[in-house]
Amino acid sequence: MVANTIFFWIFSITAVVSALFMITRKHPLSSALCLVITFIALSGLYGLLSAKLLFVIQILVYAGAIMTLIIFSIM
Repeated sequence: MVANTIFFWIFSITAVVSALFMITRKHPLSSALCLVITFIALSGLYGLLSAKLLFVIQILVYAGAIMTLIIFSIM
Protein backbone atom coordinates (compact mmCIF):
# COMPACT_ATOMS: atom_id res chain seq x y z
CA MET A 1 0.00 0.00 0.00
CA VAL A 2 2.76 2.44 0.88
CA ALA A 3 4.76 1.46 -2.20
CA ASN A 4 1.80 2.25 -4.48
CA THR A 5 1.47 5.69 -2.90
CA ILE A 6 5.16 6.41 -3.33
CA PHE A 7 5.13 5.29 -6.99
CA PHE A 8 1.97 7.34 -7.59
CA TRP A 9 3.66 10.50 -6.33
CA ILE A 10 6.82 9.79 -8.31
CA PHE A 11 4.91 9.22 -11.55
CA SER A 12 2.60 12.18 -10.93
CA ILE A 13 5.37 14.65 -10.21
CA THR A 14 7.39 13.36 -13.16
CA ALA A 15 4.43 13.76 -15.51
CA VAL A 16 3.62 17.30 -14.36
CA VAL A 17 7.23 18.52 -14.37
CA SER A 18 8.00 17.03 -17.79
CA ALA A 19 4.76 18.49 -19.19
CA LEU A 20 5.80 21.91 -17.90
CA PHE A 21 9.25 21.46 -19.43
CA MET A 22 7.59 20.40 -22.69
CA ILE A 23 5.69 23.66 -23.06
CA THR A 24 8.53 25.92 -21.88
CA ARG A 25 11.38 24.57 -24.05
CA LYS A 26 12.29 26.55 -27.15
CA HIS A 27 14.06 23.72 -28.95
CA PRO A 28 11.49 21.34 -30.50
CA LEU A 29 13.58 18.19 -30.05
CA SER A 30 13.97 18.69 -26.29
CA SER A 31 10.25 19.42 -26.13
CA ALA A 32 9.52 16.14 -27.90
CA LEU A 33 11.78 14.23 -25.52
CA CYS A 34 9.96 15.78 -22.56
CA LEU A 35 6.73 14.58 -24.17
CA VAL A 36 8.15 11.04 -24.24
CA ILE A 37 8.91 11.29 -20.53
CA THR A 38 5.34 12.46 -19.93
CA PHE A 39 3.98 9.46 -21.87
CA ILE A 40 6.17 7.05 -19.89
CA ALA A 41 5.04 8.57 -16.58
CA LEU A 42 1.41 8.27 -17.66
CA SER A 43 1.93 4.65 -18.58
CA GLY A 44 3.35 4.10 -15.10
CA LEU A 45 0.16 5.56 -13.65
CA TYR A 46 -1.89 3.21 -15.83
CA GLY A 47 0.24 0.34 -14.53
CA LEU A 48 -0.57 1.34 -10.96
CA LEU A 49 -4.26 1.26 -11.83
CA SER A 50 -3.83 -2.32 -13.12
CA ALA A 51 -4.96 -1.23 -16.59
CA LYS A 52 -2.55 -3.49 -18.44
CA LEU A 53 -3.94 -2.84 -21.92
CA LEU A 54 -3.69 0.94 -21.54
CA PHE A 55 -0.20 0.53 -20.09
CA VAL A 56 1.01 -1.42 -23.12
CA ILE A 57 -0.80 0.81 -25.64
CA GLN A 58 0.65 3.95 -24.04
CA ILE A 59 4.19 2.57 -24.29
CA LEU A 60 3.96 1.02 -27.75
CA VAL A 61 1.73 3.43 -29.63
CA TYR A 62 2.31 6.80 -28.06
CA ALA A 63 5.83 6.67 -26.64
CA GLY A 64 7.06 4.47 -29.46
CA ALA A 65 5.41 5.02 -32.79
CA ILE A 66 3.96 8.52 -32.59
CA MET A 67 7.03 10.04 -30.94
CA THR A 68 9.25 8.43 -33.59
CA LEU A 69 7.16 10.12 -36.26
CA ILE A 70 7.32 13.46 -34.44
CA ILE A 71 11.10 13.26 -34.00
CA PHE A 72 11.59 12.32 -37.66
CA SER A 73 9.41 15.22 -38.76
CA ILE A 74 11.41 17.61 -36.54
CA MET A 75 14.74 16.34 -37.80
